[in-house]
Amino acid sequence: MVLSEHALGEILQNIANKDLIKATLVLEHFEHIDLKEQQRILFELNKCGDEFAIPLMVTLWSMGGRSVEQFATLEETIISKAMNSPRVIIKYLAVASPKQRYYAQLAGDLRLQEATPVLISILAASTDRPVMRASLRALGEIGSPEAINAISEFLYADSEELVFPAIQALGRIGTPVAMERLAEFLGRHEEADLLILDIFAEVSSEVALHKLNDMLLSHSTALRNYSKDKLAAIGVKAVPLLVDNLFRNNPDLQIHSLNVLGLIGDADTAKPVRKLLNTQPKDANVRFAAYETLASLPIRKGDYVLAGGLADPDASVRLAATRAINNNLDEVLLAGIKNMIRRGDRDSSMICRAIVDALAKNIFLGLMEESFFKAAVLDYLGGSAHQDTRTFFLQVLVEADWDDLAEAILQRVEATAPGAADKVRIGAVDDSRMILSVYRTVLNQLGYEPVLFDNPEEALEWLAGDRPRLLCTDLNMPQMTGIELIEKVRQRYDKEELPIVLVTTQTDANFNRSATQAGASAIIAKPFDAEKLGGVITSLIGPGPVAG
Repeated sequence: MVLSEHALGEILQNIANKDLIKATLVLEHFEHIDLKEQQRILFELNKCGDEFAIPLMVTLWSMGGRSVEQFATLEETIISKAMNSPRVIIKYLAVASPKQRYYAQLAGDLRLQEATPVLISILAASTDRPVMRASLRALGEIGSPEAINAISEFLYADSEELVFPAIQALGRIGTPVAMERLAEFLGRHEEADLLILDIFAEVSSEVALHKLNDMLLSHSTALRNYSKDKLAAIGVKAVPLLVDNLFRNNPDLQIHSLNVLGLIGDADTAKPVRKLLNTQPKDANVRFAAYETLASLPIRKGDYVLAGGLADPDASVRLAATRAINNNLDEVLLAGIKNMIRRGDRDSSMICRAIVDALAKNIFLGLMEESFFKAAVLDYLGGSAHQDTRTFFLQVLVEADWDDLAEAILQRVEATAPGAADKVRIGAVDDSRMILSVYRTVLNQLGYEPVLFDNPEEALEWLAGDRPRLLCTDLNMPQMTGIELIEKVRQRYDKEELPIVLVTTQTDANFNRSATQAGASAIIAKPFDAEKLGGVITSLIGPGPVAG
């Protein structure tokens, strides 16, 4: 044991003699030396030449402990000296020792390009995982493309403590080849996949964006939703790729791309979305997503493609088109809608119902002078409309001084009509408020009381203390996938206690298999109407009430 009172003297003598070995032996007892002598030793080392001082300071740094931690500037001092003498770092980096990982860290901190071959050699020869981790991180910081092959091998290592540094290192290098290597690794490890997608979003190069865009067709719902979030956060830079997707003959890709374009909210997106609608997509889900996107964008005056959506054969598409018009209503569009309902036919009635079901206040008020619309409103709000919808428009009418019509609606409501408390409750979870409006309308039409949630976490909180007769859930939700929701619900309720219907645009057999394994009682495709949804509900819980 080196006594404290003799340590300083020995160090000074070792410095004078340039005796690195003996000085290192003294420093191994650094924590037992008096604080003042510790400070003096560091002071004297700092005055030494870099060739002598750096290895001794690294020795202290590698020891750690309280005695070293109290000298907060030690690492900074080492880096300062290493910047002046990088050859010292290279020299000791090449020597296998317990301190090798610290020299690797210094090589990375200093971005020493000349250290790249040495670090690659270490990865090939070393079995010391801390050294290998430090070398991977250093190669990432240096960013030399020549290290890509050596780093890529560790993507397939048998240890996460090597896989993740390899991913991060390739991400820092960021070249097209590095992005390709990361893309090739996708699908093997969920946490690693998310990290890779984060890297693609951060790099945002052309190759990285294409790889992120490719994930919109991933078989993993979680990865697909994560990619959508990342593309939305990237914003306008991602728009060209997403617009190109609209004209690829793949409904799933079109729908996911429309969802992201709606989140980005770039006004220039409206033109290609209108162009897509003008091709009259056969898939109603594509048309729905297109109108939903347009609802979030500023639209040019008198955009007739929106009015055309009011006559769509699918009720959910009509609802989405109505919302888009309501958000961008002008006199030209209003005049077009008036002409459409003045025909007084079945289509006119459907348009009137869509306006009410969409809670489209602006259109509603704009049409109140039309006799056909007023009569349709009286029939629907005074009859089978959901109570929440009725309440909403009664307030609108009172505020607009249409008290007589509000009173007439109230008189139409049958006093004996069953209230919400008397109806069988059906739960529905979907992050799209438009789809929830469809649920409200359809379930009410079927005679059920809808309980609606746009957040699966809120649905789970409610289900912890209450239970509907049946639950419907979307598959693609940002906070939690429908399959994950089903798995959580099944921890509380079995299939007999609570049947669950997965409602989705996805057609891949893998999704159906995963949903069934998670505990889904049935799977139906969007869009749905009263006949389709009513049929599956009946098959699971028996005949329902008489529709209103």
